[in-house]
Amino acid sequence: MATLFVSTSKLKRDTALGGSVDDNLLRPYIKVAQDKFILPILGTELYHKIATDVQNATPLTGRYLEVMDLIQPALTFHAFAEVAYVMRLRFANNSVVQVNDDTGQAADVQDIKLVVDQAKNIAEFYTKRLSDFLCVYGAEMPEYLSNQYPDIYPNHRPYYSGLNIGRSWLHERRIQNYLAAINVKL
Repeated sequence: MATLFVSTSKLKRDTALGGSVDDNLLRPYIKVAQDKFILPILGTELYHKIATDVQNATPLTGRYLEVMDLIQPALTFHAFAEVAYVMRLRFANNSVVQVNDDTGQAADVQDIKLVVDQAKNIAEFYTKRLSDFLCVYGAEMPEYLSNQYPDIYPNHRPYYSGLNIGRSWLHERRIQNYLAAINVKL
């Protein structure tokens, strides 16, 4: 099983998910959110360092602990946004069914979209805080600046608008690495 940076119980406690939601349904979406949104912010090397420490139950200290404290709320809301749409559907052997509760009325797609959009806004807020922290203190963590191709380089643009008209991030990252190497603070 992959190392998760947030538990299913935290996801249930800190979002609108109910405590009765099956953990087996949540874990894959936590992993998807972690890979889609957290890995690109941390970069491959820092991501693997934190994952290894979490997996080995090595206590995180210093900047690594601060990074984890920023990862968790961002990941919680990204994971919630990922799982919200599939909560109302169940796939069986030969059908797809909409789950209905005897005591409530099923939400329509528009209602779910409003909740997902709000969760994405909250997640992007926390992801921006994580990105800003890494811009300031990332050089104190050697794994943050040690990515090499084919690793994923850290991305400082946590907002996802669907349109990218900026310069290639690889070129900006090379410039930042050069400036960091000659001790120029960004």
